[in-house]
Amino acid sequence: MPAKSFIIEPHFLPVSAIFAIAAKAETIILDDTSIFQKQSFRNRAIISGPNKCLALIVPVKKGKTKLSFRDVIIDDSFNWQKLHWESIISSYNNSPFFEFYADSLYPLFQTKYHFLLDLNVFSIEILLKLFQIKVKLQILSEHKNNHQEVDLRNYFHPKTRYSKKIEFYNEVPYNQVFKERFGFIKDLSAIDLLFNAGNQSKYYLEKAIIKDFFQEIPQGY
Repeated sequence: MPAKSFIIEPHFLPVSAIFAIAAKAETIILDDTSIFQKQSFRNRAIISGPNKCLALIVPVKKGKTKLSFRDVIIDDSFNWQKLHWESIISSYNNSPFFEFYADSLYPLFQTKYHFLLDLNVFSIEILLKLFQIKVKLQILSEHKNNHQEVDLRNYFHPKTRYSKKIEFYNEVPYNQVFKERFGFIKDLSAIDLLFNAGNQSKYYLEKAIIKDFFQEIPQGY
């Protein structure tokens, strides 16, 4: 039986769908060898703010046109981490579980990282721990890949018209801070689910998976 693995780009504070899939997987393979794409989830996360959705964008230094993900350097010429954290506070300070999880997430906005890859991996590790998902993380360039993985690269994009539909996943609505104002907003960073649903988060992640896709989807899906 093939290992339950999927491959994806290392996103910054990824969307809930990735953790729903991770909860059913044995291994997540993070592709650090692909070409960095601007205006993607590789250096941004979307949250629901009091007035509109906000993009938490990690600034990166300009390099050559086609730069491998593992070579992308964070631009610390201004305190973007402070701005991110202030945006998170204004958006989720009134959420039911903000105080419970804030201390666990704060180091992400305090620790300095040179490479975007390291920051993104840290953000994924934190969320996996908070969601209590036990799965192996593997960096593509550091390990020989013998898996027959589900390929989900380029399936998620901040502009939903560029996202690919995943037939086995259907996000389950939950209470959001500004739900009465905007209705339920899909495809946000998983911190939205965490702050709003708390210890019930894993229930929503598991319910979003419609079928055992590792059994039914061929390699290179």
